[in-house]
Amino acid sequence: MLNGNEGKAWASAKIKEGEEVVLSSKGSKDPDGDQIQVKWWVYREAGNFIGNLELFNPYGEEVKFQMPKLESGQSLHVILEVRDSGTPSLTTYRRIVLTNP
Repeated sequence: MLNGNEGKAWASAKIKEGEEVVLSSKGSKDPDGDQIQVKWWVYREAGNFIGNLELFNPYGEEVKFQMPKLESGQSLHVILEVRDSGTPSLTTYRRIVLTNP
């Protein structure tokens, strides 16, 4: 679950440069009831983002950052990675694509 939106489809939004972005994995769970660990990271290759971006609390349920200025044709792809504690450990991913308006 991402910001209350269930499923695995990409999420997208247009965010102004400098605005605070808050993404949440609250409500995410493992179907088998195993414990989960989350990790947030920037998928630079997908959106051609070359700037610096600090994700505050990248292993937390919620991640915050300031929306960077994107050059023409760039987008910011943030990945939510969720891994369970089962054997074998399984991982799923959710992509968030952000652009400047």
